[in-house]
Amino acid sequence: MKKILVYLFLSMQFAAYGQVVGTPQIIIPFPHPSSNGTALVSAYACSTASTGTMTAGVAVSGVSQTITATVTTAGTYDISSTTNGVTFAASGTFGGTGAQDIVLTATGTPTAEGADSFTLNTSPNCSFSRTTIAASGQLGSTYTTYSNTEN
Repeated sequence: MKKILVYLFLSMQFAAYGQVVGTPQIIIPFPHPSSNGTALVSAYACSTASTGTMTAGVAVSGVSQTITATVTTAGTYDISSTTNGVTFAASGTFGGTGAQDIVLTATGTPTAEGADSFTLNTSPNCSFSRTTIAASGQLGSTYTTYSNTEN
């Protein structure tokens, strides 16, 4: 019994496959690099669709990027990409194989205006570009107009 407990502890700590002599083999699944989950993905297409506008210095809201995964084995996924203070991310489960759309939702606050390239944290991966626009005026500022007129 001690050997099993030691093995379970070591397996969980080091995520190792293996078997202690005389005990049943216990397999702890590793995240697959193509999905960061249990699914297997052979390819991604990153230019499926996009929504929302990103403004420098303003927290994103209603911003997303739809990508398409070519799934060869159904299972879980955990995909993200971070650039310029913004993270696009999604996690879930592919219920089947073939072309599957994933909506990556943006969070964070872009730090600078300009074109940003986001590369998925998977292998294979793909990239998509999003533009961050400059804020118009200073949000929350009060402007006072003075005039000097003589009568």
